Amino acid sequence: MNKIKATFRSCRGVADCDRCREDPGNVRLVASYKDQTDTEKAEKLLYEDMFQEEMDMQNEAYRKKGNYGRIWTMDEWRRSVRHRPLESVVKVGSKKIYLLPKTLLESYHCFNRWRNEGYGDIFELVSAVIYTGKVSHIHERYVLYWTDENGVRHTGIDKALEQAGIGLPFPKREESRYNNRKMMFDRICREKWLDFIEGVSRSYPDVELERPDPEFKLRIGINRECRLEFGHYLALNNARSRYERKADVLGDRIADLQKEQEGILSEMEYGGGTADEMAALRERLLVVKGKIKRYEEQIEKTKGKLDPIYHTIENF
Repeated sequence: MNKIKATFRSCRGVADCDRCREDPGNVRLVASYKDQTDTEKAEKLLYEDMFQEEMDMQNEAYRKKGNYGRIWTMDEWRRSVRHRPLESVVKVGSKKIYLLPKTLLESYHCFNRWRNEGYGDIFELVSAVIYTGKVSHIHERYVLYWTDENGVRHTGIDKALEQAGIGLPFPKREESRYNNRKMMFDRICREKWLDFIEGVSRSYPDVELERPDPEFKLRIGINRECRLEFGHYLALNNARSRYERKADVLGDRIADLQKEQEGILSEMEYGGGTADEMAALRERLLVVKGKIKRYEEQIEKTKGKLDPIYHTIENF
């Protein structure tokens, strides 16, 4: 009897992988918000439809406080770490034994219908693409959101899952990185995905789904926390790399904003616009100056965190 593996891996970031980048000809869009033909357009349209009110409320609060550096555009909002979509990768099999892309896609559509029926109040699919090369798999991007008493929708993983009635994997333990509602939601989705694939695998002769113990996966998560304590040196190096990358990114953002500031100043100096256009330029200039100041403060904080890390690594 041949064993076949099915995986449902959740992560945070852009739906992309080495195979898809190296072989873009075998990547195609299979689902998107309001049937958009481009993943970027689908994401932008979803955020404008669902979260424009939330962003406007937050921007207005910052505007009243004179904190113009924290005012967002929708593109900045949807790409930020706090608000950007989640990603999952679903795959069945390996190079030696696998499902046909058509069968994988049919199973995914069944799985997605189940998820929409059960969690449609907190879940919205942004886009899904299938890679049909050597090892077929599907990348999906989605958002989890919750709704307040006024009907305004907000991004937020923990509050959305709490609103849906999903508890912690270990209810008696404190909520933490390795004990949170997202872990439980992923576990529920993973088990349901395996149920669909198990049903499909029965139609293949001499094929049996290899199904891992879900409790064992959760125990591995708890053990990771212990291993981090022993890998202190590795953790310090990771932190150093992370803060250095953050400082570089902030420096690039400041350079871009300074260019935009120069453009606004030259446009204001020319003064060829209407009164409303000049007022909009003045407000945008305040926003840009505020962001430059905020990013400069963040760079200083990042450097302040790097200094003790450098010192500890040198004396390890």
